[in-house]
Amino acid sequence: MRNHGNRLATILLIAKTADEGGGTVFPYLETTIQPEEGDIILWFNSDTRENREIDSVHGACPIKSGTKVALSLWIRQYPHQNIQSHTQSVYTSYQLDQVFRL
Repeated sequence: MRNHGNRLATILLIAKTADEGGGTVFPYLETTIQPEEGDIILWFNSDTRENREIDSVHGACPIKSGTKVALSLWIRQYPHQNIQSHTQSVYTSYQLDQVFRL
C-alpha cells in the first residue's frame, strides 16, 4: 500500500457466527477455522523482513444458513495519520486516534 505500507497482521473479531458455514479457510495450511461468537483470530501477513507470508492467504467459506458478522482490523506498516482529515467531528477524530494508538 502506498500510504500505509504493507499489512503486517490481521485481527478478525467474530461478532456473530452463521448457523451453518462461514468459517475462515487458510488453504496453504489446509485448515479451516470455525470460530465461536466473541472469538478473535490473529495472523501475520508479513514476516519480520516484511515479505508476504504465504500461509496468511485466506478466504471466507460460504454461509449455508444464518448471518455472519466479522470485523477486521488490519495492522499496517505505517500509522493511519490521515484518518482524522476524513471525519467531521473533533470528538470522533479523538476516538479514532485512541483506537489507532493500541
